Amino acid sequence: MRELSVYYCPDCGHYGYYQVSRNAVCPTCETSMKRLEVPYQEFTRLSLEQRDCLLIEKLLAGNRSFAGRLTAADRLHNHRKLIASMSARIQSLTEENKQLNDTITWMHRTIWDLLAQNRTLRRQIEEMEEIEKKPPSG
Repeated sequence: MRELSVYYCPDCGHYGYYQVSRNAVCPTCETSMKRLEVPYQEFTRLSLEQRDCLLIEKLLAGNRSFAGRLTAADRLHNHRKLIASMSARIQSLTEENKQLNDTITWMHRTIWDLLAQNRTLRRQIEEMEEIEKKPPSG
């Protein structure tokens, strides 16, 4: 008598135990199932999580488009990476903006100080000219 073997559906991941490969047809997809290399006894000793991991590895290894379909929704709706990069960019732009504003403030202060010095010097020159124009009293 033949031993049971473990078969899985490469499309949906359904698995079952069959003695003959022609009986291994997926009840969901109605396609031929593939034989898993793990012996039946060893497979039944695995926990449900270990079985799921094994089957997922087989599904992903055999069908790259399946992996793409599984992760497509996550890529589409998972914007954490984009948000993190945008937050970092916003932070750097904010720092750059602060530096530029500080530079502008310094430039305005410098310009106003120079204008004030210029006015003071003009007044002093005008006062000196007035003093020189006055005839000496004497």
